[in-house]
Amino acid sequence: MEPPRIRFTLRQIMALVAIVAISLGLGMWAGKMLRLLELYQRRAAEYGGLKYQRIGMATMLYGERDRRHERWRMGLLAKYEQAARRPWLPVEPDPPEPE
Repeated sequence: MEPPRIRFTLRQIMALVAIVAISLGLGMWAGKMLRLLELYQRRAAEYGGLKYQRIGMATMLYGERDRRHERWRMGLLAKYEQAARRPWLPVEPDPPEPE
């Protein structure tokens, strides 16, 4: 007994190709979003962590300079926390560290 022949129309083949293309595209997009999410979370942790806590009299900043640096650091922390919540939105370049 011969197996039944499966016949596809051009419309069915085109629909199948479209479904595969969309699936691959979404998979690539999702992978990119996960990488960006990790990057933004890591940067937020850097700006919010002990890396920028200055310890000791020799490395302390005083007065207005200290406040400017703290505002800069907190601004970057907020920026990367926001970016981690919405990794599909573009992120502006970081401003230079205040002197």
